[in-house]
Amino acid sequence: MSTVNSTAEIVGALANTNVESDLSSSPHTISYDASADRILISYEDKIAPKNGLSIVGSISGTTITWGSSANNGLANEPCASIYYPTENSTLLLDAGTREIQQVSISGLSITTGGNLSSVSGFTGPLFTGVYHPVEDKVVVVGTESGSGLRYLALCAIDLTSGTITQGTAVTVDGNIDNTDRDGTSITYDSTNDDLVVYTRDTTSNTAYVKLYSLSGTTLTFEASAEPFFSAIE
Repeated sequence: MSTVNSTAEIVGALANTNVESDLSSSPHTISYDASADRILISYEDKIAPKNGLSIVGSISGTTITWGSSANNGLANEPCASIYYPTENSTLLLDAGTREIQQVSISGLSITTGGNLSSVSGFTGPLFTGVYHPVEDKVVVVGTESGSGLRYLALCAIDLTSGTITQGTAVTVDGNIDNTDRDGTSITYDSTNDDLVVYTRDTTSNTAYVKLYSLSGTTLTFEASAEPFFSAIE
């Protein structure tokens, strides 16, 4: 006789951040800071001067307690929030300016640390990024523009004692004429120690998967599936 185990879903109450910004249309990100045991939401303030802001949340059971919004040092448009465990910090990426800002959490407040004013080797916006635990780096994904096209590009970022440095940016291998943020992601494959990049060519509406390895700040192309399948909107 088989046994059916029943589980009940427990949903907490809606926790309004009370920030004076339209998060439904504003660029925003969320990440978890394991050292502080807090969540971090970063967003573009829709109220002039439209700075980048962050707010910290503490979770207890199904209840979220929020701190106050504070300037996170970005010009305006956060596109990714990536926790850097060895530095107990988070790196915030600004899409438009290609800026990277270190943010640390204490209680329900943030402090800003190291800053890289613009990632070199990218002429288009940054999209996203991922932490590589073996090499202790963050790899960011963005675009390199040329001849009216937007090629995908990658770059390794190092954070050490509040100083942010970068490796050499590489253009993603393959005939991808145009790519976009919504159709792009990067993950770390711990089984094979590879970076898995998914993107789509908006010209042909075709999806691609690229594999890269990382040593220090050097990225090396490993394999590709081209086309992977017809991209789904």
